[in-house]
Amino acid sequence: MHLMAKDNSMVNVSPEIETELENLLGEKVIYANEPRYFFKFLPNQTQPSVVIECHSVEDIVKAITFAKKYNLVCAIRNGELSILGDELVDSGLLVDIPQFIEIDSIVTDMGLAHS
Repeated sequence: MHLMAKDNSMVNVSPEIETELENLLGEKVIYANEPRYFFKFLPNQTQPSVVIECHSVEDIVKAITFAKKYNLVCAIRNGELSILGDELVDSGLLVDIPQFIEIDSIVTDMGLAHS
């Protein structure tokens, strides 16, 4: 699997890193080659390599911390809309958050809010 880094280079994600992500978030991790992935996007949309379906604040923190640890490009989508102004990130990691989770303070605390 490859993911986009913040410097726009492609990072080859080792099986060990994939295992780390799966150990952190389990079934919430959806890879682009999985059948359930294709129900998330329209055919011509930019598409991330990995989607993390967060169900709690703890999931959100784990996902964003993982992206920061490996310097990965990460978009956050809340209720089908991105709070950072980017609906999706091509070849990156998408943190998908249900509308009912209040995330403004989490995003600010994680250093991801636009200034």
